[in-house]
Amino acid sequence: MDTPRPTYKIDEENPGSDLTADTVAAFSAASMTFAPVYRDYAYNLLTHAKQLFVFARDYNGLYQPSITGAGEFYLSSGYQEELFWAASWLYRAISNKEYLDFLSNQNDDGGTRTMFLWDDKYVGVQVLAAKLVLEGKVKPADDYKYGSAATWADDMKTQAEQFIRNCLQKGDNNIKYDTRRTAMVSTFLYRRVVQPSALLGFARPQVDYILGSNPKNMSCMVGFGSNYPTQVHHRGASIVSVKQDPTHVSCKAGYDLWFNKNLIGGPDQNDGYTDSRSNFQMAEPTTVTTASLFSVLARLA
Repeated sequence: MDTPRPTYKIDEENPGSDLTADTVAAFSAASMTFAPVYRDYAYNLLTHAKQLFVFARDYNGLYQPSITGAGEFYLSSGYQEELFWAASWLYRAISNKEYLDFLSNQNDDGGTRTMFLWDDKYVGVQVLAAKLVLEGKVKPADDYKYGSAATWADDMKTQAEQFIRNCLQKGDNNIKYDTRRTAMVSTFLYRRVVQPSALLGFARPQVDYILGSNPKNMSCMVGFGSNYPTQVHHRGASIVSVKQDPTHVSCKAGYDLWFNKNLIGGPDQNDGYTDSRSNFQMAEPTTVTTASLFSVLARLA
């Protein structure tokens, strides 16, 4: 492969609060997963998460001026909700009130959102804050103990509840957004807004549609089922390692290696799908879409 692969970095002179904060959230969440079996690794993740949070908080700036190659494709609109996202996961991982205070002192609940996106994580923050209230870890009545954090968390819970109501009323089939909405819904199992069975009843048909219960009888996960996309818009779906085969592969060749278990963009609003690599709107797999689906599958299993 002869595509240029330049190296970029972020530092004090070239900040990237959004990217750094996303890394903090990932490290914090991963530490909770690994802690029961790999305590040293989990501790290492948390150590770096706390260090990176300070860096993201103190050296503000969008990442695309520092990582110019990404700005053309993944332009970040802001970094504030990424800082919230990072602090929410850090607090959930270690219950240090420093991070809860950071969240509540911002005086921003994000308002009522309709999507959970890589560039807009307010819904995720709202759901995590709501879970603090629902699990009794922060009680709105205990302002004397939690200060403004108690009121902030309750406000966030209200916004999360409204998002859940909006999800249950939507009927579009855009996989890119459905997997993320479904992930949030399956996380927010709370009886006050709607019965958990109703939330899972919303999530399951979305997953069934993705895996093949749709008008085209086509699985949107590559390699799953008997009918799935074969021309995926991704280099990993077209070439093997240069050590295995040094032959040059053009962008229009190499359909024999499929990107198994990844989720493509999916059909249009009329359930139509064109299996063509050039159709990147439908044929491109992304980490954020695939990861959202697997989180839902874990809840439904």
